[in-house]
Amino acid sequence: MKSLYHHVVRFHIVAVFLSGMAAFMLETAPLHAQQAQAIFILRDTSIQRGAFVRIPLAVSLRNAPARIDSMRLVLRYTPSVVLVDSVRGGGENIIACPAPRFTTQFLSLSEGVMTLACNQIRPIAANNQDTAILCTVDFRVLASAESLATIRIESLTLNATDAELVGMRRSSTIRVFGEPSITTRFTDAIEQNYPNPIANSASGTTFPYTLAAAEEVQFSVYSLRGEEVFRFPAMRQSQGRYFLRYVPEPSLPNGLYSLRMVTRNGAFRQSFMILR
Repeated sequence: MKSLYHHVVRFHIVAVFLSGMAAFMLETAPLHAQQAQAIFILRDTSIQRGAFVRIPLAVSLRNAPARIDSMRLVLRYTPSVVLVDSVRGGGENIIACPAPRFTTQFLSLSEGVMTLACNQIRPIAANNQDTAILCTVDFRVLASAESLATIRIESLTLNATDAELVGMRRSSTIRVFGEPSITTRFTDAIEQNYPNPIANSASGTTFPYTLAAAEEVQFSVYSLRGEEVFRFPAMRQSQGRYFLRYVPEPSLPNGLYSLRMVTRNGAFRQSFMILR
C-alpha cells in the first residue's frame, strides 16, 4: 500500500508539472499576426466622352504590417468604355512611387484587368483608422456608344500576403455623356488579343485596336512563313478605339500567326498563337 501511495503521489506531481509546462508554452507562444484589412472607398462620377477622369483609390488599412516592402493591386474595369492611361503615386499617397509600374490585360469587351506593383510604401500605423489615398488612376474615356463603366478593386497584397477586402464601396461607376471632346488622342496600334492562344476555333479571339484619325484600315492574318491566310474587307473608321473579332478556319494548323493592320501611318502587327 505504501508503494502504491508513492506511485500515486509521483503521478500527481508529474501531471501537475506537465500541466504547468503546457500553460507556460501557451502563454509564451507567439501569436499569429492578424490579417490586414483594406476598406476601399470609391466614388461614382460622370465624365464627357473622350475626356480623362482621375479616380483616387481611397483606402483605410487596418492591422497592416509595421513595414510594407511590397504592394500589389489588381483592379478590374470596362475596356470598351475606358482605358487606363496612367497611375500616380508619391506625395501624400500611400504608394510612394511617383509613377508605379502597371500592366493591363484585355479579357473581354466588358472586362479588363490592371495589375500594379510598387516596392516603395509610406509607413502606416498598424491600428490607423484614417482613410488615405493609395494612388490615383487616370482613365481615358473612349468615344464608344456605351454610357457606363465599372471600376472594381479585385485584390490587394501586402508583403506577398493578401489583405482582406471589407466594405461595400470597392467599386465605382463612371457615367459617360455627350459628344467626344476634341482633346482625345489616339495612336495607330493593335493591342494583344484575348484569348491567346486560341484553343477553340469556333469562339475565335478579339483584338482591341486604336486609330489616330478617320481613315481606311485594312487587316490581314499572316502565318509565320509570311503567307497571307485571311484578309478582312477594308473599312473606313473614325478616330477611336475598336475591337476586331477573328475566327480562324478549322483547317489552319497550330502555330504562330500575326495580325497586320495597314493605315496611312504604316503597318502594325500583333502576334498570336493557335493551339488547339
